[in-house]
This record gives sequence, C-alpha cells and structure tokens, in this order.
Amino acid sequence: MPRVKKTRKVTQSAPRPKVRPTENAPKRNKKLNGKAPGNRNSLKDGNPGGNQPGNTADKKDRRLGSKKKISLLSNEKAEQNNNKRLIPKFKTPQEELNYIENDTRLQALMDKMDDGQSVDKTEELYVDQLLARHKTLCELLGISVDADEEDAPQVVPESDDLLDMLEKSPGKFY
Repeated sequence: MPRVKKTRKVTQSAPRPKVRPTENAPKRNKKLNGKAPGNRNSLKDGNPGGNQPGNTADKKDRRLGSKKKISLLSNEKAEQNNNKRLIPKFKTPQEELNYIENDTRLQALMDKMDDGQSVDKTEELYVDQLLARHKTLCELLGISVDADEEDAPQVVPESDDLLDMLEKSPGKFY
C-alpha cells in the first residue's frame, strides 16, 4: 500500500470539527479589577444606574453644584413676605371689615406707633395693608371714615376771635 501524503484539504473521510455556537452563547462580563477611575464614575447608594429611564439625576456630576440663584441682598426676604396674603379670605366685605376692625394685632401695632415706638418693616407693612384694605372696604360699603368726626360738635369761633387770631399771627397776608 502506498503511502498517503498529508493534505490540508478536508476530505469526506476526515472527521468534522465541532462547531461552537458563539452567537447563541451568553457573554460573560469581564471581571473587574478595582474601581473605575474618577469621582464621576462612582455609583450613588450602590444602585447601578445604567441606562434606565428616569435615572438621569444619578448621571449628573455632583461637583458642578446648584444652579439656583442666590440673593445677595437681605431685603428680598421681606419682599417675599409681601406676596403672601396677610389676612384670610372672606365671603362678604362686611365680614372682612369686622375682622379688620377687631384685629388685636393691628390695634396693638397702632398703639405702638401712636406712642412713637419703632416698628419692624413687616409689622409696618401689615398695618399699611390692613388700613388700605379698610379704606377700600369702607368706600365699597358706603361708610364714611370720618363719621366719628362729624358727630362731634364743631366750635365756630366768633368774629372777634377771628380778628384777634389774625392780628396775633406773624407774617403778612395779601
């Protein structure tokens, strides 16, 4: 029998190699050695964020800080309080007028201001708002604010008193 030379060609009689299904096999993740470099790559609370929707807050860089505006003036706090309504809402203007007239805080602040004591800006704002609202409510309801002054008897000086007052007053009248 003659000798058969080796060939690289696969013949029919040669055993077939096993085909490995590489496409269907699940891929294993590469074993990680150490942590990912940089502070940005660290995971918050150990939850892998990945590409999940709604997880965009985790992707932001914490080092960038807040974009919220910061006021440089201390007066803005008082201006923010101006926007708040200081008195509750009422069904009728008469109820609101009664509330303003019976407000103990307003009365105490008015007494304080009449005595000449200093009042905070917020308290002064409170008084100004309530007095302005009281005035508009009185106009709306047809109540005259000077009703107390009209009830008092008015003293009319006699003509001789007027002449004396004119002579005593300094200055010239033309």
